[in-house]
Amino acid sequence: MIADISKWQGTINWSQLATQLNLAILKATGDINGVDPYFETNVKGCVENGIPFYVYHFMRAKNVNEAK
Repeated sequence: MIADISKWQGTINWSQLATQLNLAILKATGDINGVDPYFETNVKGCVENGIPFYVYHFMRAKNVNEAK
């Protein structure tokens, strides 16, 4: 199983999830909101439980100038 994880999942029991999860995709930052408040905790949970992970930045641009 692969899971997209961010603040919306809240506090996660990483040791329990490690038995089911093959990969975590962690939201690092988003738009103008800055760093996801659970990002560092989620990275630590993955590392401590041997779960491979990638990180991403979420962005929603309304036009090319916002994207730049």
